[in-house]
Amino acid sequence: MIAKTCGKFFSSLKHALRGFKYMVIRERNFRIELIAGGLVFVLTLMIGVEKWELIVIIFVIFGILLLEAVNTLIERLVNIFNPRVHPYAKMLKDLTASIVLIGSIGAFLIGLFIFWPYVF
Repeated sequence: MIAKTCGKFFSSLKHALRGFKYMVIRERNFRIELIAGGLVFVLTLMIGVEKWELIVIIFVIFGILLLEAVNTLIERLVNIFNPRVHPYAKMLKDLTASIVLIGSIGAFLIGLFIFWPYVF
């Protein structure tokens, strides 16, 4: 029973890592956000922020990465259902991109409030 459960878990993990690899290799914005998040995390550790601030930064980094992953998912689904350029397909892609933009603006503001006292 345990061996079967472990086998299913590792199989699921393999599929998830394949999806992650796809985004890293093929999605330029995901790579940019992953690198930016890594740099912000390192900066956070170097500055020595409070523990709760570190938790917020980690949450925000993963939130942006998740938004970008959902954006990629929706874009791929739209392409499957409507591979030709259609005004509604374009609108859906623009809307999901705007969700990532809104999240990124929020992340910037949160970062600004956390880092401001340490930098100035």
